[in-house]
Amino acid sequence: MVADDIDSMERGQGRRCSDINVGDEKHRDFEPSHPSPASTAVESPGDSRDSPSTISRWSSHIKGFVSRSWQRKEVDEECLPVVRRFQDCPDGYPTLAAFLDSDENFMLYRRFGFIQSRLLLYKQDQLRVLEEELDTLDKNDDDIYLTCRANDDLDERPRTKLLKKIEAKFREYAELLAIAQNLATLNKPAKRDYKSVRTYFENEQPVCDSEQYIRYKEDIITLKPGRENAWLDATVEKGLQKFACPPIRYLFCSPETRAKADENTILYDKGRIDALVTMIITAMILALLIIPIYVLWHLSNEVQDTTTTAVTIGVLLVFTLVFSAVLSLFTRARRHEILGAAAAYCAVLVVFISNVGPSGNGVSAGY
Repeated sequence: MVADDIDSMERGQGRRCSDINVGDEKHRDFEPSHPSPASTAVESPGDSRDSPSTISRWSSHIKGFVSRSWQRKEVDEECLPVVRRFQDCPDGYPTLAAFLDSDENFMLYRRFGFIQSRLLLYKQDQLRVLEEELDTLDKNDDDIYLTCRANDDLDERPRTKLLKKIEAKFREYAELLAIAQNLATLNKPAKRDYKSVRTYFENEQPVCDSEQYIRYKEDIITLKPGRENAWLDATVEKGLQKFACPPIRYLFCSPETRAKADENTILYDKGRIDALVTMIITAMILALLIIPIYVLWHLSNEVQDTTTTAVTIGVLLVFTLVFSAVLSLFTRARRHEILGAAAAYCAVLVVFISNVGPSGNGVSAGY
């Protein structure tokens, strides 16, 4: 009896164990396929990095990045602008033409003022002779031909032929006058530009001595419009030429200018120089606005007397003069523009003084 009970108990326990095992198997069948946090934590990071699939995946990414970078580089090289390099040009006038075309400051040529004067005088005297011939014909001719052009043209008289000849000569003379007037409007080059081109002629010797036109300094003109560069532009360019170290060349020489020039020539990018000049001018304008306002505000908080008023007016005049000098030297502004800007600047300072008032009463009253 006892044995049967024991057997039944063992069978029941076995059934329960089998049920539990079946339930565990069913539970395992419904578990998600992704690893649990515990299993992820147990897996070492070194195993995941060293697995072949991870290594191959990273290597494929690196290969793809390198190939894309190389393709972009090849495209960029194909799209590079075409520049005419000095060393690619034959010696002589081709190299000289490439140099003069490399920068607008180097567009220096002769005006031939003496030849202009000789040609104008020659044409002028030719017209004088023709004028005398016309006066002689008019004095000796009959009134019937002088009072009616149709009668004078009817028989192809000498006056008609003379007038046609005068017309042709006058056209030539007028064309020369117009050309001379246009050349007269061109400016002489800046001293630094002339010196740069003269130095190139002396160092490179592109043409023979008799054809080095740069030696005719008084006859040289520049094709660059006037007032394009101010004193600050020239100072910055001079400083860059003086401190021509590799970092300066990298910052202020574009790839195109570096490709044009040879080892003995440095061509700076005008856009980058203009950006530096603009930053300097902006900093100075801000300083000229902030410093006088602070000084005037400090003076307005003191006890007002005759000395304080005189100092305030003096500060106003000094900073207005400094502002005008900065505009004249550092910018390309014309005279009337400088006068207008100085008047506006002075008005701003005067309005500030009137609003602040003694001991800041104007400001406190406004609030």
